[in-house]
Parts: sequence; structure tokens; C-alpha cells
Amino acid sequence: MPMTSRCALLLLLLGWLPRAAALAPHELLLAVNQQSPRSLELANRYLALRGLPPENVVYLDVSPAASEISTNDFLRQIWQPLEAALRERRLPGRILGLAYSCDFPTRVSGAPALSLTGATFGRGALPPPGLVSTGLYASAFFAGPSRADGASAPSRSLGWFRDAAPPAKLLPLPAMLLAHTGARGLEPDEAFQCLEKAALPVSNPWKNGAFLLHTNSDLRSKMRGWQFADAAAELVSLGAQAFITNAPPAAGANVLGFMTGAAHPAPPVCAFASGAYADHCTSFAGRFDGSDQIKLTAWLRGGAAASSGTVVEPYSIWTKFPNARYFAHQVRGCSALECFALSVRCPFQLLPVGDPLAAPGAPPLAARLVMRAEGPRLTALLKLSGAATNATPRYSFFIDGREVEHLSAKPGIQFELAKLPDGYHRLLGVATIGDSIRFTAQAGDGVVVNTGGNMPALSGVAAGARVAGDAALNLRITAPATAREVGLVQNERLLARGPERNLTLDPARLGAGPVEVQAIAWYAEGPPSRGEPVAFEILRVAPPPEPSGAVQRSLGAGGFQGLENFPTNFPSLGKLELTALAGAVVFSTTNDGALIAAPAAARELAVTLTPANASLTKAARAGLVFNVRDEKHFDFFGLIGEASAWTLAQVRDGKFATLAARGWPVRQGQDYRLGLRAGTNGVECLVNCELLFGSDKVKLEAGPVGVGVSGAGATFAGFAVWAEKNPK
Repeated sequence: MPMTSRCALLLLLLGWLPRAAALAPHELLLAVNQQSPRSLELANRYLALRGLPPENVVYLDVSPAASEISTNDFLRQIWQPLEAALRERRLPGRILGLAYSCDFPTRVSGAPALSLTGATFGRGALPPPGLVSTGLYASAFFAGPSRADGASAPSRSLGWFRDAAPPAKLLPLPAMLLAHTGARGLEPDEAFQCLEKAALPVSNPWKNGAFLLHTNSDLRSKMRGWQFADAAAELVSLGAQAFITNAPPAAGANVLGFMTGAAHPAPPVCAFASGAYADHCTSFAGRFDGSDQIKLTAWLRGGAAASSGTVVEPYSIWTKFPNARYFAHQVRGCSALECFALSVRCPFQLLPVGDPLAAPGAPPLAARLVMRAEGPRLTALLKLSGAATNATPRYSFFIDGREVEHLSAKPGIQFELAKLPDGYHRLLGVATIGDSIRFTAQAGDGVVVNTGGNMPALSGVAAGARVAGDAALNLRITAPATAREVGLVQNERLLARGPERNLTLDPARLGAGPVEVQAIAWYAEGPPSRGEPVAFEILRVAPPPEPSGAVQRSLGAGGFQGLENFPTNFPSLGKLELTALAGAVVFSTTNDGALIAAPAAARELAVTLTPANASLTKAARAGLVFNVRDEKHFDFFGLIGEASAWTLAQVRDGKFATLAARGWPVRQGQDYRLGLRAGTNGVECLVNCELLFGSDKVKLEAGPVGVGVSGAGATFAGFAVWAEKNPK
């Protein structure tokens, strides 16, 4: 496109793929925990997958190790910053749902306790506690029925509720957690594979496979069983197969959705379809720090796109779980978040997990944005494909996140380029079809206007580059001398601001995966000017090698001794009977205790731990013991099995006191390299070379070190000590 003498205009493809959805990406807010590398990476990858605009991303500061948060801290650390961002960006009326990336607390303490998503649903305000505890609260979105012969409302999109509400009235805010990567959760790659599968396009999604409504004699099944007959009949009327059965899904069977009621359902062996929902309606499927019941993440690991579970005892109240009509809403095209909103009457204690935009029943819409300059004007036309011939599309357009056209019959807009300030501007077009249930497709482009030459530019990283995650980025912002300050932004998050044009940026602040950063310049007058975004990929940091010169010890060999009288949390050793396996040692489930040696003053320790099944389901501890003074005074770093958490603790006078803990998706039979090293202000704790936490309350001293187990079996191998060369 030629440039005019009056305005240099450049059209730039943003890289947003046109996507079809029920709930639209521009209507979903994404919350990211910027204290967690996993939360940052999952968010980066989800943004690239689903095409949320940058103004829809909010970065929060929450401890990634916390599984529970107080009500006051939820309001202060989570809800109030979210609300402030919505208000500052003028988004309250546009945002219909919220997605949390991983590594957020899943439970909000209080009377009664709530799930993270339940506390979000009320926008920081809660109904009377009695309505939550008893399940008598009735969500404005709930589509019924409330009894076997009760009435049901039609399936509807969240946008329908917004438009039907009085002007300026804010409805409750449904929310989901994208993934749980803490205790008994998914590894980050597993979580993203689940999201990728949920986003796969599906043709004739209900042609092959069936919805299964599983019954048994368990109260958990009977509680919801009255819903099954009508739900199955509704699904059949919509052209889907649905069966009420007491048999589990057959191996390899194509399952569109699955509901059962059981504390310990068998692991899924079926093939879940893209977008499938599955649950087992038990008390603590969403309480990950206990081992008493199977967790909702078992379904996600098995291939489902979404699942849910309560975070507190629900007392078999059906209103706290999804109604079996969830599947009918899905078949009609609603997104997962909308299905939850329509099917859960009292959502405050339920934790839904998965892709909120998964909508296998939505039509295969696609959009393409075509722009052309006509003198001083720019014309943008959104071309929609995949819609039925009798569909009547409506079109909305946004410039820099501000809506300039709302659900218009016209597929295009015109605007004066001269009215845009210098800089890069994002144009987003959204096509919508349907009324009660709405389906959308979007596409975006970028426009550069530099009439006054005020637009900054970013150098130091090339578009499309793959950047090492452990090497600092040396960036330069070029801007006119009249710019008072320059800065750098990522998804509306200000990373730097000041007079300095040369910036050094730690890639860890951005997170691994696909990212986009943008230069910005401030002037004495007028709005700030933004530069063209630069999109590139940050590679996940590879684990560093262990230091050289270690004293490698075979745990089955001489030089170690057993501690005979461990305290209550490390029961009495008794007769030590250990199985040596080529340099490894196996503690049986009945032999509790520790093997220790007395090396020189250690600066690093490491051992490979392989937990047995009992290590993850019973009261158990397995890991490194160090700074051993006697049987009742030592320090510990390792696995607390019943919590599925890596834990740093002190034992004093036989009492076990936790200093730091981090829930983790620990698996039976998998090897974990535990590491301890002397840090600047104390000890640092690592698993598979990933730093989890540290503590200034513990230091590596010149005392005995070794490995210990209590309450269940485990295997240790490759014990290594790196000693100080000249200990003081």
C-alpha cells in the first residue's frame, strides 16, 4: 500500500487466527499470576491459542505456593486489582467471564469456605452464608430444572443475559481455572495439551460417540440420578446419543461426556472427544491437598476438556454440582463456561477447570479482516464464512480495545486516519450470529500512523526470534528527543518506564512461550505513542547440570548409619531391613527411618527419589535429612505424601514444623531429583533442578546428612554431596 505525504500508513497482520466461539475471546478476561513461571507460560500459550486481545489480560501478585487464601487476601490480591483493571480499561460491560491461569489458590477460607471461582462469581460480594451452605442460592443463569417435573429455561449465551439486564447492571462473573498444576494436578505440558485438544475444530461432533450418565448405588450417583432420564431424552431430541448405564466406559470408546457419582472412580480408559466434560460428583474432587478421594484432574489427564469438583464438603446437595443438562447446552453450541453457568444453581463452592472457550457444538465460523486506505480514510471490512445461508450476522469493531461499532448490520467501518494519534493501533472485528445462543468469529489487523513522527521503535530482538529463557534481553527504544519518557509493555502490563532508552529485560518476567512486547513513548502533550509490537518466543530454561566434584555415595554401601529413634512424625526405625539395588536403596512400607553420613560441610546435596504408591495416599514423608544433631533435632526437605507437596521443615524436640511447602503433581514411580544448596540468605530447595522456594531460617551446616522415610515406602538413588573446599 502506498504511503501518502500526509500520513504514513502500514497495515500489519497481528497473527490472530480467525476463531469461532460461543463466548467470544474478547469477552473473556485472563488473570495471570506473575509470581509463577508456570502461570506466565500457560497464559502466553493460551493467548496464542485463543486470540484474546491484550487489554483482556491482567497480571496479579499471589503466592504460587498457597492452596488457600483468606477472604481479605482474595479481595486485596485478586479481586480488587481485577476490578480496578476492568474499570481503568473500560471493560466491565464487555467482559462476561474470567479465566485464571494456573498457580492460583483454589480455595478461599471463610464461613463458609468458597472456591476461587465461586468467590469471583460474586464480584467480591457474597450472598448470605446460609444460602451457600444449604445450596439454596439460585444463580440468575441457572436454566433448571430444580426437580424431576420442574420447568427448564432455554439454553442461552452469557451475552443474552447481559443484553436482557437493565443498563449498567453488572451480572455475576462466571469463572474457570485453565489448569491446576499444583498438588495432584497436571504437569504444564499436560495442561496445555488439554487446552489444545479442546480448541480442535470438530465436524459433526455428535455423530460418533455418546454421552454416558453413569448410575450406581452410591449416594453421590443417586443425588443427581433424578436428572438423567430427562437429560438423556433432551440429548436424543437434539440428535446425540445418550445412555443411562451402570457400566463404565469401555476401553477405547468415544465418549462425548461422562457423569457419575463415586469417591474413587476407575481411571478413564475411554477416548474423550474434543470438548468433553467429565466428573464424579464427590465431596473433595476440588480439594487437592488431601488424598482421601480421586481428584477432578484425573479426568483432564484422561483426555476430558473440562471437569469440576467442590473444595469443601457439599453434603450431597445437588445444586452445588453441574446439572445433567450441561450436555444439552453444549450440544446447542454453548461454551464450557456458559454450560457451567447454565447448569450450576449454587456455584460458590464448585471449582470448574478446563478451557472456558471450548465449544464443540459451535458452527465452524471463520472471519477475515480486509482493510484499504481511501485518501484520508481507512475502510475495514469483516468477511464471514461458515455461517448458514439464513443467518443474519451482526458486526462489532474495536480500535485499541474501545468499541466503535456495536452489533451493527454493516460488515465494515470507515474512520479518519487523521483522528488517530501517532503510533500503532489495533483493529479487531467480531461477527456474531444468533440471539439466545450466540456464535462469533473474529479477526484483527494493525494500523500504523506516524504523521508527526512520534512513534517509537523497539530493537534488540527480532520478530519471530527464539530467545533463550536464561539470557538477558538488551533492548533499545528509539524515539524523538521530545519524548520525556519511554517504556515497554506486554499485554497492557507496564514492564519499564523512564528516560533511559536502553533496557535490560529478564525474559523470566515475560514467561516462556510466545510473547509480544511493545515500545511506548510519553510526550509533554497528547496521548502516549505506541510502537509496532514485536512477537517472538521465549524458550523454557533447561535445567542446569549438577556441579562437578560431588562425593557420590551408594546408599547401600558402608559409611552410612541408621537413626534408631525417630520422633513421632518419623516413627521408630526398629530393625533396619533395606533392599540395595545397584547403588539405590528401597525403604519398604514398614521400615521407617533414615540413613545418614557425616561428610565435610556441605554446600549442595542431591538425591533421586522415586515414591511408591503409598507415599502419595497416606501420611508419609520421604526426602533429604540434613543438619542432623540427633533423632529429635534435624532438618528435612522432601515429599509430604498426603498433601502431595514438596516441603522444607525443621524437627525440634521431635516436633515437625513446616517452613515452606509447594503442592506438586507427584506421580508414583516417577523419578524426582531433590536438591538443596546454600543460598545467599539461607537454603534453597529444588526439584528436577527447578527452584521451588528458599528459607532464611535454615542453613546448610557441617553436620550429618542423608535420606529418610516415614510412613510409606520409597526408593533413593544417586545421593551426592558437594562439600565446601575451605569450610570455616
